[in-house]
Amino acid sequence: MKEQVAAKLKEAEVAPKEKKIPEVSVEDDIRKRIPTKWREKVDEILGRDFECEVDDSAGGNFLIKIFSIFRALPSTRKELFEKGIKLLIDEPNLSRRESRPSTNYTSCQKLVAAERIAAIMAFCNKSIILLNSNEIEIGTGEIQIEEIAGGKEKYDTQEYEINEQLIREVISTGLFTLRGRDKMGWTHQTYLECLAAKYLTRNQLNEEQIYHLILISSFDERKIIPQLNETVGWLVNYMPSLFKKLMDLDPEVLLKSDVTLQDEKDRERLINSLLQLFDEQKLFDLNYSMKKYYHKLNHTKLASQLRPFITDKTKGWLVRHEAMDIAEACKYQELQGELYDVLSDELDSIGTRTKAGWALLEIADSDHKKRMKKLLFQDLTSDIDDEIKGILLTALWPRYLSASELFSNLNEPKNPNLIGAYSSFIHNHAFESLQKKDLSIALDWVSHQESVSGWNMHFLEDLIDSIMYMGWQNLEQKEVLHNYVFAAKHLLKKYRELISRKSNHKFYDELSSQTNKR
Repeated sequence: MKEQVAAKLKEAEVAPKEKKIPEVSVEDDIRKRIPTKWREKVDEILGRDFECEVDDSAGGNFLIKIFSIFRALPSTRKELFEKGIKLLIDEPNLSRRESRPSTNYTSCQKLVAAERIAAIMAFCNKSIILLNSNEIEIGTGEIQIEEIAGGKEKYDTQEYEINEQLIREVISTGLFTLRGRDKMGWTHQTYLECLAAKYLTRNQLNEEQIYHLILISSFDERKIIPQLNETVGWLVNYMPSLFKKLMDLDPEVLLKSDVTLQDEKDRERLINSLLQLFDEQKLFDLNYSMKKYYHKLNHTKLASQLRPFITDKTKGWLVRHEAMDIAEACKYQELQGELYDVLSDELDSIGTRTKAGWALLEIADSDHKKRMKKLLFQDLTSDIDDEIKGILLTALWPRYLSASELFSNLNEPKNPNLIGAYSSFIHNHAFESLQKKDLSIALDWVSHQESVSGWNMHFLEDLIDSIMYMGWQNLEQKEVLHNYVFAAKHLLKKYRELISRKSNHKFYDELSSQTNKR
């Protein structure tokens, strides 16, 4: 999605509207297709989990429209949505063309009404507005226009009457889209969340009133109602004083929100809350859903904040692992020395050493990867699942390992039932970087495998097949031919085909047709 937006920004910058720019196929092309001065800002705004329908003229396309009008990108996500919603509030809904003439409501009136609609739907858990409720049964998540209309709303010094006609006018804008016959819903859920938060802010609700709307009691603890997670994220953005109090109640929600954590001190405070809960084992990331948000926690004091948890072996494994995940997600290389020390410490738990290895795999620089090479040739008996071994091989091959060093470390797995780092390396990395000059070494390795089939060796079979097929293609090299003969004899003696699975049909077709090689 980022690449589509980037392509359209480029179009707005240098081309007339009717000109079509081919869709960008990969994310890396963003930096090539947009002007240099906008690159960092596009990454900042679009580098979140928001998905906008950039081809929908009544939806997320406002990013391009804002750029076209103001010739600049908004500075924050909050500004992006505020400007975008103001554009959409005056834009007709293209999916709903009615014959009645448009009224003369101002943008301000429609915006105030939209905030009320959003608040009612968000806090009453409604997703559909019925246009003609007299003719159909009202469902659980549906609401009638007459339930929304009534009374007045104050905006600055003005008071506006919120009648049914105004509600219908708002529903006819680009903020809404058809959801079936006589049913309307928000074009994007984020519009509802942003406007609902603005409604509470504009009406100056006190904290207790807000808590009554957004919190639920569970097991003597107050938590944010799950459906309101993103709305609360927007609310904190408009009311920063709520951040600290909600952080103590439910920091996970603030972490996952798209719009919080703009301030570095807030990120630091949130990490403290998360680590405290992990340390007390009151919070568990059971489905790894939090890890993908950790990159938002980066700040200048991160190393000093995480270091005690990473290095202190008296801490529980849970909080240490999460601290390492945060360091990995933030790509914080200042902590790679501490992570290496954990990885190499045979007195530490194997699970924690493995977690440190995964973090190093992502952030280690050249010097630390060279240090990791020493570990590969030390006693790895305690590595009962070959996870550390797989991580080390992945980090080192092919830049820091020769072919001889690689194949000397490839053998039967200690735990053949596990699909982990070692198995992943064999399947996805070992062969792809093998050079023709290394074929003789690889073939010699094949000819010395005592077990070449069966359950213990099933995940090595594809690697053996790839080596044998590559050798077949390079038999014109005398050294390759020599080693290929020995490898082939060895396999046949073990009652195994030369190529049993990978490239099997292709090989035997070539064997039949290329008589000179036979």
